[in-house]
Amino acid sequence: MIDHSTLLATTILENTHDLSVFALDRHLRYIAFTQRHADFVQDVFHKTIQPGMEFIEVFGSSGKGEIFIACFNDALSGKPSRITSEQGIPTLTQNLLDCLISPYVEDGEVVAVTCLMKNITEERKSELKRLQKEEELDLFFEHSINGFLFMMLDEPIEWNDTVDKEKTLDYVFDHQRLTKVNQAYLDQYGYTIDEVIGETPAQSFAHDLVQGREAWRRMFDHGQLQVMTQEIKKDGSRMWVKGNYVCLYDEYGRIIGHFGTQNDVTIEQNAQYLLKSNEELFRAIFEQAEIGISYGPIDERYGRMNRKYCDIVGYTAEELNHLTFAQITHPDDLALDYENMVRMLAKEIDSYSIDKRFVRKDGSIVWTHLTASMIYHELEKKSFILAILQDISDKKRAEEEMLYLNFHDHLTGLYNRRFYEEELRRLDIQRNLPITLVMIDANGLKLMNDAFGHEAGDQSLKKIAEALKRVCRQDEIIARIGGDEFVILLPKTQKQDADEIVRRIHLSVSMEKVENIILSVSIGSATKSDQETTMRDVFKMAEDAMYRQKLTDSSSILSKTIDIIMNSLYEKNNREMDHSRRVSEICEAIATKLHFDRSEIHKIKVAGLMHDIGKIGIPDSILNKVGALTREEWHEIRQHSEVGYRILSSANEFSELSEFVLAHHERWDGKGYPKGLKGDEIPVQSRIIAIADAFDAMTSDRTYRKGLSYPEAKEEILLNIGKQFDPEIATLFLDLVFPEIK
Repeated sequence: MIDHSTLLATTILENTHDLSVFALDRHLRYIAFTQRHADFVQDVFHKTIQPGMEFIEVFGSSGKGEIFIACFNDALSGKPSRITSEQGIPTLTQNLLDCLISPYVEDGEVVAVTCLMKNITEERKSELKRLQKEEELDLFFEHSINGFLFMMLDEPIEWNDTVDKEKTLDYVFDHQRLTKVNQAYLDQYGYTIDEVIGETPAQSFAHDLVQGREAWRRMFDHGQLQVMTQEIKKDGSRMWVKGNYVCLYDEYGRIIGHFGTQNDVTIEQNAQYLLKSNEELFRAIFEQAEIGISYGPIDERYGRMNRKYCDIVGYTAEELNHLTFAQITHPDDLALDYENMVRMLAKEIDSYSIDKRFVRKDGSIVWTHLTASMIYHELEKKSFILAILQDISDKKRAEEEMLYLNFHDHLTGLYNRRFYEEELRRLDIQRNLPITLVMIDANGLKLMNDAFGHEAGDQSLKKIAEALKRVCRQDEIIARIGGDEFVILLPKTQKQDADEIVRRIHLSVSMEKVENIILSVSIGSATKSDQETTMRDVFKMAEDAMYRQKLTDSSSILSKTIDIIMNSLYEKNNREMDHSRRVSEICEAIATKLHFDRSEIHKIKVAGLMHDIGKIGIPDSILNKVGALTREEWHEIRQHSEVGYRILSSANEFSELSEFVLAHHERWDGKGYPKGLKGDEIPVQSRIIAIADAFDAMTSDRTYRKGLSYPEAKEEILLNIGKQFDPEIATLFLDLVFPEIK
């Protein structure tokens, strides 16, 4: 009677095309091995292994053999190992191996060491194909743990049967140069970026030009190359490099360089589950493997599967025995799976690997990498399907997140400029005419940032984005293409329809507020009605229309915004309102005594009222603090004159007054701020505000002190004439204005 467990394990190991398994005793002598491992040793080392042969006789005592022996010794002490490597000899340049090395324990004692090797060549080829995409290269390049490089030619070359390939290689080895590498590449060789940029193949392979030229020839012949080479590091030591390289071509099919990814595999060890030629060890490998394995008939039913397979797909083994693989495969992936299965059953291919999704029992989706092989069992006279499954959900989520960030604005969630430009090229065809482009610019964003900080500015942009999404259909392209600029792309949309959308946008945005300020935008639109007009022209027309509206509306909008900011300051601090009113009255009185004309008196009165508008951005905890301010708090207070200047200068109506506000904390002796102006360098209006502001501040009660009496304040001003205050204005204030203040 057939022992099905032994049959199953033997069948899996002997018929899985990418598994090579062997076991050694405590003296590292062969005690068991699969035929695939025996073939591997024969192909690579030209030796026929027999039970009792020492491992070192096959692999040698240095290089890879030494690394394996170190791992075997670890396993004999009870420590499993895992390494990924590639044999560094010509017959293995296309084979990438993943190895698990583990102790085999009987009665609590390590009695043997086993090693399971898996051929992961196809997995790495798939990885290289993904990396050939320029967008993914940009995302992965700088932060990958793999070494990445670009080597570009000074001039493109032809590579075909019509050229002298030896002479062409002579040119390449002197005129192809490293133009870009990442940090991982530099770490591998121990060089700095300045030491490697510009390096040619002749320099890189000075130690072995024959090997280098052969590698380049194969790469140019096939357009790509997967190879193991021995390289020399900066310190003179050697390392094995596993490289994947892809040729880059221009529009004429000429080679312009290549992209490569490299791994230093010198000290990596492929640890694999170990094998011993008895039923218990075979079963342990199957059941304890950290990859999902299933084995069953070719009619889509499940036969036997290990624990990991059940964990990945989210069903118990008993439940899977009543299901087919099609019943738990995601509907969108079923066609691809069936297509490959049909080809395999028709013996067009021996196996296939795909990324596919399973639907778990709880309804969740899991992404997997599936490798399926059809094997024929001589004893049972029928074929079976062997499936190897890996959970790649985390990798897929990371790819989806990077793809999202590649085409979306991180702040608003709208599409970004890159996506907009690609869609514009895609949609700019005859059947989409007329195409309308709507340009939108947020009004007063700089003023919002200056007055309330960049968080308020960001909040404004997000609310405008939400308003745009409320107006537009889900399939219409809305993108943020600049700091405060948005664009909407409307294929098959007439100008009158776009005008209605513009009206609704204005209405939708006006319903949004930030810091009590009603948001607004300037909008311009233009329509392409024929193929003779370019989208560049349409963009320019829409942009010009938007700026015309902005010029028309911006002054009144900004003035209203500044009024709101002043009211907001007064609402958050009543003391500031009273202080500003008194300063304004004193400024008016001084200007009158100085015989200013009526217009200038009005300006200084308004400037006095607004001199502290920059305090809107200072936290209440500082403005209303009980006790002396810290150095950091004083620094923040001292910023208010500059903030006030930025706020007022944004509106033409207040641009002149902004200069008075900026300098109202300058001193006659040049020790003031923010510019350290001195004497007549300070605008006379600022000098008036300075004495009015100082007098009211001295005579007003604060949370941390009581105000000075009027006589005390007068003495303080007298002490600072010619230091803090303009002598002429201070004297006039004390002689003519001070007596009239109640």
